[in-house]
Amino acid sequence: AIPLLLEMEDAAPDKGLPVQWLLDCADHFARLIVELENTVQSAAGVNRESSHINCVVPVHTQPNGKHGCPRKVINPTFLRTAFHPSRCIKLHQLAKQLKIHLQTLKARLHQNGIDHWFSTISDDELDNLVSRPNALWHIDGHHKLIMWGFVIHGVVDGYSRIVPGLKASTNN
Repeated sequence: AIPLLLEMEDAAPDKGLPVQWLLDCADHFARLIVELENTVQSAAGVNRESSHINCVVPVHTQPNGKHGCPRKVINPTFLRTAFHPSRCIKLHQLAKQLKIHLQTLKARLHQNGIDHWFSTISDDELDNLVSRPNALWHIDGHHKLIMWGFVIHGVVDGYSRIVPGLKASTNN
């Protein structure tokens, strides 16, 4: 039983909900649950021959013949796809999903020559946007010390990365 539908069925007479609509919803939910269960079973290998589902296994272990943990090998095609500039996947999120250490992921990216930065802007476009010092400044505040009465605001030049301003205040 689906608790939401049961609550709606109980409230149907008071709220004016059509009972037939609720029954149709329950029927659709039941079909959806059956489909999801079939998908889970086929993904787990129960119905491999009739399944149209392919499970991607991007990480596999490779014994190194020495004592210690085996080497974790990540599919380079998977990494290139995951770190396409349009995806904006963060390193720590992917490492957590793949169940590998962040440094392992960084090392495999470096080995395969994969850049993990999000921006698709070219160097020429960046030079046009920030053509000289003082053309673009980045301003940010640091509020972690607010409990002790400190707020720090900093300014960084976008061209030279010099810090032209840093100020500690007692409020924002």
